[in-house]
Amino acid sequence: MNVRTPLAALTLAAAAAVAAPPAGAVDETKPSPSCYGLAFTDKKGDQSSAAPGAQQGGRENLDLLGGFYKYDAAKADQATTFNVQIADLSTDIPGGATAVSWYISYGQAEGDSWLRALTDFTGVVSYEYGHFTILPTGTVQSVRDGSTQGAFFEGPDGVIQIVYPTDGPGKAGTTHKTATITAYEARQVLPGASPTPIKGGLLYEVDVAATKGTFTVGAPCPATDPVAPAPGAEQPGSGTQPLNSGGEPLPVKLRTTKVKASKARKTLKLKLSSSETITQLGAQVKKGKKVLGKGTLARLRGTGTIKVKLGRKLKKGAYQVDLVGTDSEGARRFTAAKLRIR
Repeated sequence: MNVRTPLAALTLAAAAAVAAPPAGAVDETKPSPSCYGLAFTDKKGDQSSAAPGAQQGGRENLDLLGGFYKYDAAKADQATTFNVQIADLSTDIPGGATAVSWYISYGQAEGDSWLRALTDFTGVVSYEYGHFTILPTGTVQSVRDGSTQGAFFEGPDGVIQIVYPTDGPGKAGTTHKTATITAYEARQVLPGASPTPIKGGLLYEVDVAATKGTFTVGAPCPATDPVAPAPGAEQPGSGTQPLNSGGEPLPVKLRTTKVKASKARKTLKLKLSSSETITQLGAQVKKGKKVLGKGTLARLRGTGTIKVKLGRKLKKGAYQVDLVGTDSEGARRFTAAKLRIR
């Protein structure tokens, strides 16, 4: 993150907690391609973006290299996984960004499924799955069905492993068609911001790839070793989804909207309220893309206060507060609010 030690230290504990998979959950060590071979390959260093204001390159944790399916009947509800290979995987978030997502989409027709791994500015990593539905207006809507398990194998040639739930896309006999894999960062934008937010956030798409052929859950391994597919052409603009997939923004309201400059020196105390219990709550205060302070709160129920440690005294003016937390259904949700230092 583009913040100095006092701010970066706030996320060390959270990042350490997700650096290795929990005991008994998916693979204990970084997985390698299974007997099904590689489902896709992608050229190293080809990350780019056509989104307005995006920075080009330099994000190796978003640089797709390849991906593969695994199936192990002995793992019961963790039998099927999709594994995305990344040039240099980490939970680092570009300065001013809200989250980074690695997203697998099987089309956008009625009932088509998707999975994703997501990390945000607190360092928490979450895994979820869902489907698409078509509204009467013809608009495609992404619907979150629930949380799933996963593992985050950080470092060079890292791997993100996502479990296909057996009551959803991991059901035995389910055939998955071609998937689009998208790695992107998102920056939460306040209403009325310019340029106009796309799908709830200003998305900077960085790398896109697609699988070749189909995969049937539980299918036997091929009789001959599969040939690795050649890198496919990128498809800018496809596969992304809003941060709050299939749901409303984080139900947390910033009660402290104005603060005297004399009270915005080393620590900024912000009062919050919520309509439901929120856990793993995080806040970051920023000006433009520059993050000036961060704070965490383990639990918010009703009202509470989050303490944001600042890297420097805040000057008079307008700022943005990004908020993220886990709701009662285990979904990681986001919102943003205005803050004025007077």
